[in-house]
Amino acid sequence: MGRYVTFDLDGTLVDSIDGVADCINYVLERYGYGRLGREELKKAIGVKSLDEVFSNIRERDEIIGLYRSEYGRRFYKRVREFPGVREALSYLKDKGYGVAVVTLKPQELALKVLDYVGIRGLVDWVLGWGVIKAKEAGEVLRRLRELDPDAEVVAYVGDKWKDMEVGRRLGARTIGVLYGLGSAEELEGYADHLIESPYELMSIL
Repeated sequence: MGRYVTFDLDGTLVDSIDGVADCINYVLERYGYGRLGREELKKAIGVKSLDEVFSNIRERDEIIGLYRSEYGRRFYKRVREFPGVREALSYLKDKGYGVAVVTLKPQELALKVLDYVGIRGLVDWVLGWGVIKAKEAGEVLRRLRELDPDAEVVAYVGDKWKDMEVGRRLGARTIGVLYGLGSAEELEGYADHLIESPYELMSIL
């Protein structure tokens, strides 16, 4: 397949802030900790792993286990795909691009989310936490080429500066989305293009 357009998941393909934030705060409260603010969580999602989000918690491993269990049982059902995502992915497939998803969401939960919204069939490979160790350019390309030896990332689409940084280090065109968790202020200087809707990908790629 060779040429891939790579996407972040949360805030890029799916709107998942409500379920993720509510699940994080649910498990924190279960262990007697205070809630994290929505704005703080918006900055963390897609950039920090669960290990980093709960880094100062004594029962970190237990809390992460509970988070994954509860998110996979019920909170993931609060996710929805952004309008235009299905059409954009179908367009890319018709143009001969491979589609990969790179996310810090645990692999099994990422697959569950894609299944739930019904777009897993439009994605060739998913690299989630547990498959990749970090959202870093070298790690992403290494794992992708284990799946497709001819893989080349030609465009990287995401809503956070971290996504743009990875894309730039891969030598890909970087496309920052403004409908997700990031902002123009965060993405400017990192992104080659800024888009306000997934439909705009069809005029760029």
